[in-house]
Amino acid sequence: VDANLQIGTWYNAVCTYNSDTNTRSIYLDGILLGSDNPAGTLAITDANNLTIGKTYTDEYFNGLIQNVNIYNVCLTSQEIMQNYFALAPIIQDYVTDGLIFYVDAANYASYPNSGNTWYNLAGSQNVTLQNNPTFSTDNGGLIQFSSLASQYGTYPDLGYLPEYTISVWYNL
Repeated sequence: VDANLQIGTWYNAVCTYNSDTNTRSIYLDGILLGSDNPAGTLAITDANNLTIGKTYTDEYFNGLIQNVNIYNVCLTSQEIMQNYFALAPIIQDYVTDGLIFYVDAANYASYPNSGNTWYNLAGSQNVTLQNNPTFSTDNGGLIQFSSLASQYGTYPDLGYLPEYTISVWYNL
């Protein structure tokens, strides 16, 4: 998906997977960029499928991340747009049904400005930050990941998710 992203701009990227229709959809800032029907299932089966700032082929993100949401349901396009407006610039009226994972660097209860634990505000499973990403109070609070330093975060086992929504606020 070509989104023509600009360095220094905040974006909200969302990926959904609907197991009933085997449909994967990608949204940017609440707008659907594309959908497809991949071969096989995209169900999340274990914690090794999920990291923040790193792909399964060890490619690392270089930029800023403010928050990450994971739902155990496939949000509708209306709910994705609702969340986009609810989370920009302050959190209000966002969808909580199915929310199982929510980390937010701008919330002191989620990230207390230091350490290697990013606390999940929607449950007890937290992110462990690897190789010391940097915290900044810019934009209310964010975590800077460096691809040169192989910085990323690991999730605990979220269990089997036959369908899901993953949302990330990030800046290149």
